[in-house]
Amino acid sequence: MHRLTSLGGQQNTHTCACSRASSRTILRDVVQNADLIGWVEIFAVLCTFVSDCEFDGLAEQLGVRS
Repeated sequence: MHRLTSLGGQQNTHTCACSRASSRTILRDVVQNADLIGWVEIFAVLCTFVSDCEFDGLAEQLGVRS
């Protein structure tokens, strides 16, 4: 897990975890609801921004829709 350091020197893992969770939610929403006319762009976003462990599931969801 990435750790962010605040000005006081304390590590804040909660902020990073929340950021990743919201990114996953946004990407899942895009895969499930975006207009499929842009499926190539959606796939490019998955290839660029999704972790290895999440890629297969999201790519499969996109493929099922098309």
